[in-house]
Amino acid sequence: MSRIRSILIILVLLASSLALVACQGGGSDTFEWQPIYGDGGQDGTEVLARVGDLEITQKDLDLRYDELPTQARSRYDGEEGQRLLLQEMTNETLLVLGAVEQELFNTREVQRTLITTRRTTLERAMRGLHIVGDKQPSDEEVKEFFNLNRADYQVMGRVNLRHIECLTREDAEAAYERLQSTAWEDNFAHVSNDFNVNKQTRENEGILGWVNKGSYVPFIPDSVEFTTKAYDLPMGINPPISVGDRWHVVQVETREEDRSMTFQEARDTAREHMRAGWQDQLGAVWLDEARVRTGVTFHGRFAPGGGLTVDQIFARAMLVPDHKQKYDLFLMITKEFPDSDRADDAYYWGAQAAMDAWQDRVMAVGLLSELVQKYPDSEFIEDARYIVDNAYDEAVWNPPVPGGGE
Repeated sequence: MSRIRSILIILVLLASSLALVACQGGGSDTFEWQPIYGDGGQDGTEVLARVGDLEITQKDLDLRYDELPTQARSRYDGEEGQRLLLQEMTNETLLVLGAVEQELFNTREVQRTLITTRRTTLERAMRGLHIVGDKQPSDEEVKEFFNLNRADYQVMGRVNLRHIECLTREDAEAAYERLQSTAWEDNFAHVSNDFNVNKQTRENEGILGWVNKGSYVPFIPDSVEFTTKAYDLPMGINPPISVGDRWHVVQVETREEDRSMTFQEARDTAREHMRAGWQDQLGAVWLDEARVRTGVTFHGRFAPGGGLTVDQIFARAMLVPDHKQKYDLFLMITKEFPDSDRADDAYYWGAQAAMDAWQDRVMAVGLLSELVQKYPDSEFIEDARYIVDNAYDEAVWNPPVPGGGE
């Protein structure tokens, strides 16, 4: 690996703590030195090493350790690991000092890396620390997301089972006959002890516990077939059923049917499911406001009316197979051509693309609400209003297929 490539890698690794600012014109008089390590705050911790006039402190060592990928940290654990990391930090410092001495910050390759790293770091900081920060969706927003996606929050039905596993049908029928008796020696625990060939459940008096339909049970042979058949059995002790090369006598003790989760049950999960889209929406709102506040114009072939026309972009959006790209193109029209006769179409089909790409009903309803507000004369106004007004109705999002039966 060339020397310049090694220095570039080090500069990228130190990007969060080393700010090198150079004008594109170049020149050492434009160079601004910032600390190689630390976080810019006060540091009164012990000095562990000096490289020329630069000090490396315990805080610097701790922060450098925190920068390491989780899987790489074990190499630097313990006193000997810290000594190794400190040695590597002195090497990094020498290389950075050498890069500064050679004015490598004036080379286009290094400048591009520093500019890219600085831009990416500040962009992520703006999104993560300012726009999102510690903000969380409110319970009202989570509940709206939950209501719009209620079909995704279901509690699977389950049955609580006991069973006796036999190698032959004859043994299974004998076990079943004994279970019809009311004698104490013919209760399930005793019969399981006499007939059950499954060691795990025999030791537990035949108790298998709760299973879902078609679920996997590690100690039951052909368990998916077993749970599929057992789930549909009526309550009580059932005649033997065949599963694979075994026979089972199954007792269904308790049954809980499929049901929808309550909001309280689903709230935390729904909050996590909506978080990414909700954060993206925060960013979109901030950018819309900043675009108006700051002013953004496009020139040349990218100016409105230059290059591709709105009809060409719309035609492209309708044809591309990728739903995310389709969404991006429709949103481009809503932002760059809000006064065109394609803008309301783009809102409508953008909502459809959001559903196709992410199944994001909140995003879809948001776009349709904007359509209703901004374009009351749109040909899509009735459909958009209907969907917004009936957003919680599952049939709106999953209409029945004509001729599809039940």
